[in-house]
Amino acid sequence: MGCTWSSGCGGDASPSSVGSGAPARSAAASAPVTSAASASAAPAASAAPSAAPGPSAAPAPVVDVYPGGAALAGRSNVPTVAEWNAQTKEVAVKGSSALRCETKMVREWLRVSCRRKNDTGGAPTGVKVTQGAGEGVYSFFAGGVASLILPFVEGTSVTATFSWTDKSHRLSITWPRGKSEPPILGVFEGASSPLDFPPVPRVPGDLACECDIAINGSSMCLPSSWLGDVAACEKKHLGDCRAMIQCADEMKR
Repeated sequence: MGCTWSSGCGGDASPSSVGSGAPARSAAASAPVTSAASASAAPAASAAPSAAPGPSAAPAPVVDVYPGGAALAGRSNVPTVAEWNAQTKEVAVKGSSALRCETKMVREWLRVSCRRKNDTGGAPTGVKVTQGAGEGVYSFFAGGVASLILPFVEGTSVTATFSWTDKSHRLSITWPRGKSEPPILGVFEGASSPLDFPPVPRVPGDLACECDIAINGSSMCLPSSWLGDVAACEKKHLGDCRAMIQCADEMKR
């Protein structure tokens, strides 16, 4: 279900639920957005009598707002924008580094946000849930930011297509029922990833350099530039580039 979003969302735009039961708040709440469903209800909302409006008067729009702080049955509150911003660690979603997408978890909630140009120079243009849409699955696009928010729990199976000006990639997020939590939460199909590299680097620091280039856009990295036991970081955080770089950087201090 598509949505049109306002630009006054601060650092993060505000999503509307893809499924049923999406929490809604009043127009006085912060970061208002107008959804396709609510837009059709606008005439009814403006039907209340008022004192002879002037030429510039306009009916107040019916709006949905970011569901942060709202509670869904069996789930913790949907994280607020402040909670997302406070979370500095990222989780492993294959292909997200090349596409310059941010991947965060707050409690059981996962957010994938693509806001920068990807590895081929394309800018984000949208996101659409194609499988697994339901209560608690939110998607939005505004101000050049495409985001998907959902509870990542056992039994999760959600697919969404993220689009850029030059291409699109399908994101599959899966936690099979009856299995332990997977170390890699999702996969951007067809995107390049450091997770595809050989599991044993030829030289200590080689894999850390590959991750540094993918994540930070470094133009050059020498394996010998890492201090301390960088090989331990590579082994401990294999499959999680951001954690690996953080570990290697801490050894420099």
